[in-house]
Amino acid sequence: MTYKVYAPNVHLFAFHLRDDSGSNEKYDNQLLWKKCGEIFQKFKIQQDLKIKDVAPGSRVDLLEEATNANIGMALEGAISLETSQKTRITGIACPLQIYDSYALALNLRVDELDEAKNKTEEVDINIFNNFNPDNCFLPTSINSSLGQTLILTAWLSKAQQQDSKLWREIADKCVQNFLGQKREHPQLYQEGQLFDSPIFEYGIPDSPNIYEHTLVWLFFAEEDGDKYSAKADENLSLFYQEFIDLFFYRNKVIKAYHFSRDAYRDTYEVYKKIKQTVHEIVNIRLIENNSLVTNTNRDLSYGLNNFKNQQKIFTQNKIVPKVSKENNLTVSNTIRRLSNIELKNYQDKLSILPLLDLQYYEYLTEFDKYRITIDTNTKNYTEKLRQIQEKASNENLQFLSNFNQIISINFSNQIQTDLGYFAHNSGLVDKAITSIRGLVEIEQAERDRSLENTIRILGIGFGGGAIISGVIVQHIDKIKIPLISPNNSPNPFYASLILSLIATLGFMGLGCLITQGNSILEKVSRKMRKTNN
Repeated sequence: MTYKVYAPNVHLFAFHLRDDSGSNEKYDNQLLWKKCGEIFQKFKIQQDLKIKDVAPGSRVDLLEEATNANIGMALEGAISLETSQKTRITGIACPLQIYDSYALALNLRVDELDEAKNKTEEVDINIFNNFNPDNCFLPTSINSSLGQTLILTAWLSKAQQQDSKLWREIADKCVQNFLGQKREHPQLYQEGQLFDSPIFEYGIPDSPNIYEHTLVWLFFAEEDGDKYSAKADENLSLFYQEFIDLFFYRNKVIKAYHFSRDAYRDTYEVYKKIKQTVHEIVNIRLIENNSLVTNTNRDLSYGLNNFKNQQKIFTQNKIVPKVSKENNLTVSNTIRRLSNIELKNYQDKLSILPLLDLQYYEYLTEFDKYRITIDTNTKNYTEKLRQIQEKASNENLQFLSNFNQIISINFSNQIQTDLGYFAHNSGLVDKAITSIRGLVEIEQAERDRSLENTIRILGIGFGGGAIISGVIVQHIDKIKIPLISPNNSPNPFYASLILSLIATLGFMGLGCLITQGNSILEKVSRKMRKTNN
């Protein structure tokens, strides 16, 4: 079934960052004005949008011909219908700078009155399809960095106003014709009343797909003698600048939340790498005794904070074994020395974890930045809505208030929850690094001590052997027997060599006993200090 509507309108509110320093590609800050020019061509609009250059940081009209009384540029063009006929359209273009961004408010419409000031005829609702040639108004075509909002308006006849069951169907038809019959249309998100006229909102704000925010506002006409007007239409014109700001803040909130979902995925990827790295650390075999540090095959799916709910490996920033009371083993007797492979693994983790930790911190910082953006623009939205309510004190603006009272709060709470989940585990990397560094330092100290003992033993052995050898060598030159002679007994040199070797080995053994004795004395001393404490 088709319907006829009166004075159909299309309003585009598109927003684009003036400068995007974070973009890897060459950023086109003139995009909105170029897209506006392309739309002008499709509707045979002859005017040119002349933009003046202004300094960033303020809200200012950008049209060169703009005055305080009129900040927009009046437009006139035509819609090409399927019957090869053309319908006259008018409109207005309003380019703005809003602080750090550019905004384009563009309205195209079939006028309520013709050039002779007579009321225009109702048109078929299919005309909305002609308002969007080549999908020129869609987000995929405009491609603005901060998104956009579309408002489709139409006046209902008296009969249509009386039948509330038709409103939703007419709104759906407007969307279907404007967006095209062959593509998937955004879902209805909410419906309500605004300035005593039904309004329908399409597009799910937290949708992971391209967000197509479309409003269909069906005006209730009022006849007062020869005057034909609609309260909603009058208020849309009256608060047009406020609506631009409302949609600007709204789109910044939506875009920040969508960016936060990307940041969530990036953070979670680093988070998984940290989990995997720590899991590998946990599974490096440190202890031989079966009573120590069991159940390392734990479920990490609930986050690294689950470590504290099981047998703890990280305690007071150190990895310590859980010693069974039955065998009363000491840590020093239980922990075996790290192998070269294990030591290399730990050193590898020490090089990986700080990089992951830095990346994790950067993502968390970016994540929190989006929460702040949402909170800031929600406050701005609320203030702008308050200003409208102040001027229209008797009007119910709940349809617009749902965004700042429900949607944006849910967005902020979701990010806060995600941040709490990730931030709770951010300290685990520091603990892991401290633990690994402690193990490596202990192992290095043990190896240094072992090397020191080896040098000491060799020093005592070779030193003692050298002394004995020196004494013996003093008498070798007094013996006149050839070094090798088959007719004589062996030269005493061989005896002195053997005696020197025996002496060296003997002194090395003595050095070993001295070293072990020192080690035993150190252990006894530590045990006594521990007992006294």
